[in-house]
Amino acid sequence: MYTGRLASRLQATGRWEVEVVTGRLRPGKAQNSVERTTQDGIAVHGIVQNYPYRALPEAIDDAALDRVFEGIVQSFAPDLIAVQSLAGLSLGFLEVGRAAGIPVVLHLHDGWWSCPSGGQRLHPEGSLCLPVKPERCARCFSTYQHREGPLERGARALAERLPAALPPDTLHRAFENLPGSGKGLLRRINERAARLRAWSSEAPYDTANERLEPEIQQRHQRINEVVSDVSLVLSPTKFLAESLRADGLVFPELRIEPTGVPKAPNKERQASRSPNT
Repeated sequence: MYTGRLASRLQATGRWEVEVVTGRLRPGKAQNSVERTTQDGIAVHGIVQNYPYRALPEAIDDAALDRVFEGIVQSFAPDLIAVQSLAGLSLGFLEVGRAAGIPVVLHLHDGWWSCPSGGQRLHPEGSLCLPVKPERCARCFSTYQHREGPLERGARALAERLPAALPPDTLHRAFENLPGSGKGLLRRINERAARLRAWSSEAPYDTANERLEPEIQQRHQRINEVVSDVSLVLSPTKFLAESLRADGLVFPELRIEPTGVPKAPNKERQASRSPNT
């Protein structure tokens, strides 16, 4: 919603032409292919990314996705790149902008930049992880990866074994053609199975064996490396900016800009107006 409103308002000024790049979960469709659509007059490039629970370092750096993004940037030639989230995508997107000499503005929305497990900064049992304790990240991230459900894993496996006569997106289209109640039931079963798998993988945590794993340290260093080159960082709250700094993130120029939302209509004012007002 934030991205859609920002894009629409920028384009409505008449001084900007805006295009949006986002990830799309499309089981059965070719990984890294691009769905090009239009929403509210805004061109949208949906990069098919069917593997949201990748292991490190692929979970933050994906050379194939970088090449796809680079092609979009070359065709559109933007004057500015505004990054909302790179979860499920690639940090290399920031480097693509830098290599093209395009200013990059990074909008902060959650804790993904310091928390590899979805950015919520929560331990598997639900307690807060503030500031993030890197020594626990590897174990927590391993549990987070198990959140993929059997429906998703099975769909990927079956898609690879479909007869050549069937389109690769057959399973996805079959799911979309199910009644709403059927899709809802399958989603609930899938989510419940994923949660059970996650909890069963989490043995009692032993703080005596905490250690900083190399892949977690490399993730932290890699994020600081690419973020240091952006032109501006925008945070909706002082808390988010300061908490990420407490987690070890180093930002260049940073500005606090509250998230803008449309004003609700003043019903009392409207009700008091006379028909001739």
